[in-house]
Amino acid sequence: MHALLLLGLLRTGRWQRTRCRTALSIEPAPAGFVEHDDLEPGERCVKALWATDDGVLLAAGALVSRGNDFDLWLGDSSDPSIGPNQALRGAIPLALKLLVTFLATFDSPATRLRAVPPPPPPRKRLADPLGGALSASSAALEAIGFCEGSDDDLLVLDDREAPARLTALALDGERDAVRALRLLGARRD
Repeated sequence: MHALLLLGLLRTGRWQRTRCRTALSIEPAPAGFVEHDDLEPGERCVKALWATDDGVLLAAGALVSRGNDFDLWLGDSSDPSIGPNQALRGAIPLALKLLVTFLATFDSPATRLRAVPPPPPPRKRLADPLGGALSASSAALEAIGFCEGSDDDLLVLDDREAPARLTALALDGERDAVRALRLLGARRD
């Protein structure tokens, strides 16, 4: 009986997803992670986070404010041993946490959120595991509903695309996607 139950868990894949996700950790970045040299005059770092897997940095990000404008900075690990799929595994939950922070804290029609993904690292790839994205950070931002804005290097949250993409992530078990959907709904009302 117990063997059949275990076999059922293995076949569903739910156990595999849970087992594989246990080592991922999203934590506050250490003090000084976003230094004053990184910020322009009038900017302040609201929250800085990083995603690690057993102590190995996968992705890092920050929510930066400048008056009523906010930038979501997201970057991949510079470690060459970290593959794009590993970086993406950390970048999506990290971007979701920063999006939830923005939506929960700054609920005003005057506020605006943009995303600033870094340029991709110089790397030759035989296959394209990110589906055409230039970096794991860009793929993560696209996954939660950001699209190209008027500036070439900035992305904006697309009100038409974000709910569908966040719903897909919520169905995959991302709790922060559920929270972001709720907060987006609250902002619309």
